[in-house]
Amino acid sequence: MVKFVRINILLDITIMANSDDISHEDLVKRLQEIEKFLSGMNHEIMNPLNGILGFSKLLSSDLYSAENKANFVEMINMNANVLQHVVGDVVTLLRIDAGKVKPEPLKFNVRDALKSVWDKKKFTMNKSLSINIAENLPDFDVVTDFNLFSEIVGNLVDNAKKFTPKGVVEIGFLVEGETQIKVFVKDNGIGIPEDRQSEIFDRFVQLDKYSEGSGVGLSVSQAMAKLISTEVKVDSEPEKGSTFYFVLPSAE
Repeated sequence: MVKFVRINILLDITIMANSDDISHEDLVKRLQEIEKFLSGMNHEIMNPLNGILGFSKLLSSDLYSAENKANFVEMINMNANVLQHVVGDVVTLLRIDAGKVKPEPLKFNVRDALKSVWDKKKFTMNKSLSINIAENLPDFDVVTDFNLFSEIVGNLVDNAKKFTPKGVVEIGFLVEGETQIKVFVKDNGIGIPEDRQSEIFDRFVQLDKYSEGSGVGLSVSQAMAKLISTEVKVDSEPEKGSTFYFVLPSAE
């Protein structure tokens, strides 16, 4: 996977270097972005991979009890899930960067779409955390890519879950006037300091280095949002929680 990514990026560099449409300054900036991307990707892949290898070796030892080994298996599964998400997020970003993800707009009911996300995510919550849909949501139709919409909301739910040790994650939307809605994912988790909020959509940024995750999820959500002509924003306060949201126009 890493070799495949590096080959694609080297091709990208070669194409840019031979293009008359890119300035020296833009080329240098792009090379710096690529260097940062590769560095972050290598770090995020090696961390869970080392965890998998380390706990696998412990399983083969006779020094540990069955209970200890059950915990090792749990840690291997957790690191495997993290690795799967990292690779999936990186591939998605590369496909978006390469222009290979094309929105396919269709008309759908937002309340029904959120219910579909809720149906999938309710089984992934830990015992001290629940996911709710805002009450009394009206019928409201939009015309946009259903899959991208669902993935954005799902990614925002996953992000909220990581930073909300216990409590509630709520998904819903607010009708603004008659022409648009604000789709939101709200949590009562640890929150984000105001001076760090501009960083969270950058690639491989983790405000809490001890949290589970790749540091790519929010940048993927933002890239997807831009494909459907919107932008993910956040309102947050430390120790009180965060609300991530994006705006979509009515289907009318």
